Amino acid sequence: LRGNYSQGFRAPSLEELFDGGGSFVGLVDDIDPCIVGSDPTNAANCAADGVPGGSYEPQLGTVRIAYGGNPELAPETAVSQTLGLVWSPAWLAGFDLALDWYRIEIDDAVAYPFENDLVNSCIFNAVPAACDRTLRDPSSGELLAVDTSPLNSGAIDTEGYDLTLRYRLDTRVGRFALVWDSTYTVERLVEIPSGAPVISTTGNYLPFEPNWRYRSN
Repeated sequence: LRGNYSQGFRAPSLEELFDGGGSFVGLVDDIDPCIVGSDPTNAANCAADGVPGGSYEPQLGTVRIAYGGNPELAPETAVSQTLGLVWSPAWLAGFDLALDWYRIEIDDAVAYPFENDLVNSCIFNAVPAACDRTLRDPSSGELLAVDTSPLNSGAIDTEGYDLTLRYRLDTRVGRFALVWDSTYTVERLVEIPSGAPVISTTGNYLPFEPNWRYRSN
């Protein structure tokens, strides 16, 4: 039987702090829920974010997406807990079974937000950390830029199980081993940016951050 309780600390990396970064152009129609023709229930939220009348007709049609390092990042802190067992039966030499439960909670986790998530968190949830990352034209309210450089998210909380089956076999021609490793993610909750609604990303297979429920090798 084995168990572990630990506290973790990670300072931001040099790249997260000082990456030179740059920008690229996105389509405002794909990002901003405040353009004319969007859901009218958004109008009050858009007006509160600086859009006169709650909607606007895009003039530029594009929005600048900025990225790069953030020298104001704070360190991450974490609490990790594990509990597990290893079974090696005497009647089957070379066989091991290991089963472990884990839970990891990270506060102020460094995260790279998507531009859509920032704008939606600002408009739909009035999250200050998200609204601070958007720039609108002061007269028309048109979305001009979104800053997607890394930030300290509210939290990342994940829980799951690891299972390993291993069999070693000694022969006259060498030692062989068969190993089956599997992971089951019970839950993975994120709050990005800080103050945004907590959402589950378990089974959300995003191109740059897949969060598998099952993985097996």
